[in-house]
Amino acid sequence: MKREILFRGKRVDTGEWVEGNLITARNGAKYIIPSEVFEPDGHHLIIDSDEAWRVNTETAGQCIGISDKHGIEIFEDDIVKYFEPHSKTWHTRIVRWDWRFAGFGLFDKESEWCKESDWLKIKDIEVIGNIHDNKELIK
Repeated sequence: MKREILFRGKRVDTGEWVEGNLITARNGAKYIIPSEVFEPDGHHLIIDSDEAWRVNTETAGQCIGISDKHGIEIFEDDIVKYFEPHSKTWHTRIVRWDWRFAGFGLFDKESEWCKESDWLKIKDIEVIGNIHDNKELIK
């Protein structure tokens, strides 16, 4: 089974969120290129468009391959609300890459320690915002 690798970021020029393939320039600048105009041939990147959007580096994040209960794809830096059936409690967390476990996990605002990484035991997960547009949602 093949999984699409998808990124999003906020355009530097307009502040609009865009999705596609992520390219990092030698100077560190990040660009999102629409998936439909991006084609690798094994040795080169073929871009059949002038649309390469420069994005704010801090906002560039990967889709984690899971959708919420409404079918919305979940990305790094999203703020999600979910029900944990074992403790019978609701939680609000930030989606981040956990380098210790080499996977995406759910974190508190200031913590470097993952609070949850077992996606199978999470119920009713819902994207309620992201840390770049909705900082007030995370306590």
